[in-house]
Amino acid sequence: NLVGAMLGNGWYNPLPLEMWGRINIREHLIVGHPCLIAQLNIEYEDGTTQSVATDESWRTHPGPVLRNSVYLGEVYDARRELPEWDKPEFDASSWKPATTYTAEGLGDLTAQSVPPIRVTATLHPQSVTEISPGVFIFDMGQNFAGWARLRVEGPRGTTVKMRMGELLYPDGTLNPMTAVAGQIKGSDPNGTSLGGPGAPLLAEQCDSYTLKGDGLEIYTPRFTFHGFRYIELSGFPGTPGLNAIEGLRLNTDVEPVGRFACSDETLNQIQEMVEWTLLSNLFSV
Repeated sequence: NLVGAMLGNGWYNPLPLEMWGRINIREHLIVGHPCLIAQLNIEYEDGTTQSVATDESWRTHPGPVLRNSVYLGEVYDARRELPEWDKPEFDASSWKPATTYTAEGLGDLTAQSVPPIRVTATLHPQSVTEISPGVFIFDMGQNFAGWARLRVEGPRGTTVKMRMGELLYPDGTLNPMTAVAGQIKGSDPNGTSLGGPGAPLLAEQCDSYTLKGDGLEIYTPRFTFHGFRYIELSGFPGTPGLNAIEGLRLNTDVEPVGRFACSDETLNQIQEMVEWTLLSNLFSV
């Protein structure tokens, strides 16, 4: 048996973006270096027990996720994947020992009191339109929060980008402006991003995938999520069909406690919009 994990930044190591030009969320959260705490409790057939906990004997290695941000998206290079790294027979002797961190100031470790975030619906594109050579707009037919799953086949080193937005401009191009993190749009008179030093001029939602060139490749982000209806796909080798993209709705996997329906279709549509909106904002709360 083997225990393996991939680490991302999440809310524990967010970028120091200055939201609305003045709020750095790192100053309002408990933050630190991405790390893993785990303990495996084993009970053998003879009744004896053993505990295996994370320590410096665990081994680490850089992976294919080059950048990840809850707000900005993920950059993934499949050429850096390590085949079968999560199998017991994998040889990790060349990997570096893990670095240990203390939990000072973090409080007591307690169980999560709400259900985990899960994929709760799968959406399929309603249409795909080539708006300029090599640039395609997918309409998922519904605004939601979650991931876009990419299916692609092409040469090694090809980079495909997915930009997300809730609206389109009148000319059919993507309008990402309603989902920009902290209204980080542009720069100050000195040319510095309104999000602070090192921040992008436009803090839009974008995932990037570089192919390993090994037949059909399926990419699903891990350490981000987006609010969107439309996806701008560029860099895709060839012409994508509708099956190149799937939408995966994410939310805290709560159980509904009631339903509403009536003879007035307008009220039914309002109820459906309220439910989708609520679920799009229900992440670990």
